[in-house]
Amino acid sequence: MEQFKRMSPPSFKGESDMLLSESWMREIEKIFRAIRCAEDDKVTLATYMLQKQADVWWSSILCTRFEDGAVEIAWDEFALSALCWQEGEMEQYLEEKKASQKRPAAPFQR
Repeated sequence: MEQFKRMSPPSFKGESDMLLSESWMREIEKIFRAIRCAEDDKVTLATYMLQKQADVWWSSILCTRFEDGAVEIAWDEFALSALCWQEGEMEQYLEEKKASQKRPAAPFQR
């Protein structure tokens, strides 16, 4: 953990921008390579950097899919779950945006 923290890993708050999500994942993976992180430690270290929406998402995943961490979670499985969550967030955003564009605009009044 100390070696990981010394690398100043970025936090991730769960922004709906896929580019931010992918960038965060790449930065975390670069740090893992630099410190020669063991596979068993990757999920613990990465999830330590989750904040706000992302942390809430991870807590709900632990409760629903992994019985509060009772099952070891592989890095690949975490990364795939995070990607699916981000895609779901983006789909919801796009659906809401599309719905708002279909609503008639209020007439302009002076």
